Amino acid sequence: MESHEFTELVEKHSQLIRAFLWRRAGGLDVAISEVDDLAADVWTVVWQRRAHIPPLDNEIAVRAWLIQISRHILANNIRKTDTRRRISNTLKPEELTQASAEAIVLRDESLRNMFSLLTAGEQEVMALTLWEDLRPQEIAQALHLSENAVSLRLFKARAKIKKALENEKD
Repeated sequence: MESHEFTELVEKHSQLIRAFLWRRAGGLDVAISEVDDLAADVWTVVWQRRAHIPPLDNEIAVRAWLIQISRHILANNIRKTDTRRRISNTLKPEELTQASAEAIVLRDESLRNMFSLLTAGEQEVMALTLWEDLRPQEIAQALHLSENAVSLRLFKARAKIKKALENEKD
């Protein structure tokens, strides 16, 4: 499928997809922007699976195929929302109101400067270590890394921060 054909497909069927998602998104805390995000996810899958699009001259098959993809995207998002709700219902009120690691770092200029010295991977393992109190073994499982890789990232991150703090004292 050529990109101009895909563009035509999107233009022709966007309203169908958005309306379908909007009417069936009752299981989500949905806003218009969320429906647009879901629709974008649908079009991403359509693009990835463009080799499987029914012949474009078969309007019924094309619409059915698009609705099928939309149903899968919506079902996945409803499952995620339900999971988030179940998890948040088990949290204590003080846990729900705690600031995220990222929010704390962004508010504190010194921390923000220190964090900016780290790579994205180092930032992630430091945040999980410091704010979520996870051990390297747990982080390794969560990030699908080896425990050694996590330990190395932590070592490098701590070394960078130590060096920056020493330079600050001078």
